[in-house]
Amino acid sequence: FKSSANLSGYLLPPTPENRLTSIAGNLLITLGVKPHQIGEDVLFLGYIPLCFVGVRIFSLLRKLIKRNSFETGERIELSLLILAIIFGLISFGAYLCINGHVLPFKMPFYYLYKYVPALRFIRAPARFGIIVIFVFSFISGVALHHILNTLKAKRVRIITFLLVSFCTFAFEYYLVHPVKTFKVKDNAIFQYLRDQKSKGAHYN
Repeated sequence: FKSSANLSGYLLPPTPENRLTSIAGNLLITLGVKPHQIGEDVLFLGYIPLCFVGVRIFSLLRKLIKRNSFETGERIELSLLILAIIFGLISFGAYLCINGHVLPFKMPFYYLYKYVPALRFIRAPARFGIIVIFVFSFISGVALHHILNTLKAKRVRIITFLLVSFCTFAFEYYLVHPVKTFKVKDNAIFQYLRDQKSKGAHYN
């Protein structure tokens, strides 16, 4: 479980407890929001790149409705997005976890772990999230490229690119800084998983 992805790890920036975090991360702490993230479940891409991903998905859906078909490059983007969804679901491990709270919903990895013996050697499903980050980074770059191409003036394109780059690094950049170790307290999450194991359930 500790090596599975946490939904908040995708959507919320890491806390500043053991990492040099972003302005966004510190802002959440100020607002009283404290993401429950442990090591490998920190998969936050950034709100600005995620917005670009959303813009590109909306653009692809609009083109599909108008033309009922995709160009070659757009098919590649769609295939990558489907791949990201698949690997994203697998990265959650056996059970869906939202900000440290385990929900009794069996995820695809539960059945893969149970019925595909070769996958039982995988001890960190969260690492599948690297594929999600790679795909989303690529799609956000494509979205920014298309947005810049809609701007006619070269000077405006350069200023827009520099502004987006500055805001992304200034507001969302964070660095995992493993200078501290934290003892994970025994809580309801691990008690729930122990109970499942005692019933004969397979999980990671």
